[in-house]
Amino acid sequence: MPLASGQGALGEDVCPRCRGRFLNGALTERVVIDELGVERGILRELAGFFSGARLPCAGCGAAMRPLGLRGVAVDLCLGCGGLWLDAGELSRLSGGRYGEFGGVEVPAVAGSPST
Repeated sequence: MPLASGQGALGEDVCPRCRGRFLNGALTERVVIDELGVERGILRELAGFFSGARLPCAGCGAAMRPLGLRGVAVDLCLGCGGLWLDAGELSRLSGGRYGEFGGVEVPAVAGSPST
């Protein structure tokens, strides 16, 4: 299912079905590196420690690396720097600074958690 482009609180892409969201490399840098203060090298190092199922990146198609970040399980793409967050994880990761939807309602899809 295609993502709803630019529909999240930060302009990130949102999945209408699962409410997950994809932050491109610039948004990942803004939230994780600039706001949370996680150094780029540390982020890449953390991604190298985890193994397991790897999701394809919504940005470039490369295999994403699962990692724990401030108590939140996320998936990081080492190719384009994108970050996949499941529903609710952006709010948790940002300490509530960012809601799940920035005033833009993404239509629910039959079978999604909200229907």
